[in-house]
Amino acid sequence: MKAKPRRAEREVASILSEHFAKAGYSPVERIPVLGRTGPDISLNKFKLIIDVKNRQKVPKCFLVDEPTRCGRLIAFPLHTMIFEKYEESDAQSLLVDYWIDHMEDWRKSNEPYGITAIVIRKPGTKELRGMPFGSSVMIIYFNQLEEYLRRWKQQ
Repeated sequence: MKAKPRRAEREVASILSEHFAKAGYSPVERIPVLGRTGPDISLNKFKLIIDVKNRQKVPKCFLVDEPTRCGRLIAFPLHTMIFEKYEESDAQSLLVDYWIDHMEDWRKSNEPYGITAIVIRKPGTKELRGMPFGSSVMIIYFNQLEEYLRRWKQQ
């Protein structure tokens, strides 16, 4: 595995740990195992099951600046972990569906009370700087949003 994907996972874990600390949850960290099919970030009591995707080909329609419902999914920047309002979009992506459905299969088998999530980020190239890690976008199923927000507010 290249250093950049590992760095993305570590940075996302660090950002999430800061948010979790403010809400009274324990920190999370990158799971240092290659070839796994489960989450990239360790679980805490919140049970957010995350796969980090640091790819040039992430669908631009999901790189949102504010919480946005996209059909059966909702996307929001990592700096906006708790929110009350969201925009509506008709954005769809077979790739995003594949990624999140894969994690959902893992959740159902291994952590049924978890919340399935992916975090997407577009890295830079030699010529262009990538998006800041704090602007990475978390995507969860819309039908898990109520439970997600409840867990933030209960601590």
